[in-house]
Amino acid sequence: MSMRRLFMLIGALGCGRPPTTPAPLVVLVSFDTTRADALSCYGSPDADTPHADALAADGVRFARAMSSSSTTLAAHTAVFSGEDSHGHRVPRNGFAVPPDLPLLAERMAERGFMTAASVGSYALEQDMGLDRGFDHYVDHAGWQAAVFGLYEVNGRTVTESALELVDQRTGDEPVFLFVHYYDPHMPWTSAPDHVRARFVDPDYRGKAGGDRAGIGFLTDQTLLGTLAEADRTHARNLYLSEVAWADRQLGLLLRGLGARNLLQDSLVVVFSDHGEMFDEEPARPFRHGPDVDLPIIHVPLLVRGTGRFAVPGGRVVDTTVRTLDIGSTVLAAVGDDIPLGGGRDLSALWSDRPPDTWPLSFAEATKPLDRLRSDTWPNADLERAVVSQDHIATRAPWLGLPDQAVALDAPGAVVERVPAELVGALDAFDARMPGARQEAYDDETRSALEALGYLDD
Repeated sequence: MSMRRLFMLIGALGCGRPPTTPAPLVVLVSFDTTRADALSCYGSPDADTPHADALAADGVRFARAMSSSSTTLAAHTAVFSGEDSHGHRVPRNGFAVPPDLPLLAERMAERGFMTAASVGSYALEQDMGLDRGFDHYVDHAGWQAAVFGLYEVNGRTVTESALELVDQRTGDEPVFLFVHYYDPHMPWTSAPDHVRARFVDPDYRGKAGGDRAGIGFLTDQTLLGTLAEADRTHARNLYLSEVAWADRQLGLLLRGLGARNLLQDSLVVVFSDHGEMFDEEPARPFRHGPDVDLPIIHVPLLVRGTGRFAVPGGRVVDTTVRTLDIGSTVLAAVGDDIPLGGGRDLSALWSDRPPDTWPLSFAEATKPLDRLRSDTWPNADLERAVVSQDHIATRAPWLGLPDQAVALDAPGAVVERVPAELVGALDAFDARMPGARQEAYDDETRSALEALGYLDD
């Protein structure tokens, strides 16, 4: 374990009575690998996410929020930079954030906020550069790997650490907090038995477990065309139990922040970095990486504000927006009107006079690994997508298929002709591809990415 990580761990543990002086709070909560349809407030009848649902009821729910990547580091870099992958230049996990890329935490620190982060996976380890601007950045996977050989931690540990970090504030110092729950990501083994029991059939005796062997079974059966309905249902229920567990941690986090008098004047943003593919794409089932179809890029986005950050309650925004708009929205809320990267202030969409148009949303896949390029932008041959208010259009050079598009209100039906606007948009997105980049990780990080399933196809 490096000395830096040891000091971060010691600092995170804290001691004494938590300060309870009221202060402004901005908190970003990320549910890793969470599809929009995994939350009850997005219409899922079998989900169980009461704390996220309460935020939606008290605040603003974005019905069509789109991520820009199918992998954790690239998608989070978009949120913290206001740029898509061609702007922030992080093609996938293992490629460090460029040191010249301005980040949200830096801007919040400049405005006098104590900045703290508690993350649940090695994919966001501090050596990848997303820690820049944070006073405290606890990547539990670092010390857990050194001590226990683990590269992810349970959401309960993330919640406890986040509150301990908040307790290090002084007086009425405003707080900017980032909390990352990795639990919904495969393997689906984080939720305790009492949570999982609310979802799974106790009489199920199949092989579709939440561990990697069980998910491998689901993949093989789908590829063979023999996946049983009982296995399909069991897999979804295991996944939903993981999302439910993350939601329970959100509830504990909010209660802890409330006990510290930090919710009276607060902005809470809940989002996901990307979704998950089940068996919607039979050739590439039960994974994320190779596709940027709606199950991967359509993610939840909820905003609730109180006090100076007040937002209208129960508002639903149907405009297609981007998760990379989150940073500019946060900055505008704290009085900084200079956008973050190419982001826009989402508060315009819940105003009495919302704008008629919003920028197109672009997304880019990060697999298959054997199609990554070394002579140019690594993702140059992989699938990309552009989403308008009406359609999603995809381009997948590695498959040798023509551009395709589907209507957002009928995602199962391919349209006969891709709208010319979206063809041109994909051309423009391709034209601004960055140049070649090489991985920037050591043997420990490689081992972590392999263990988390990022370095296999």
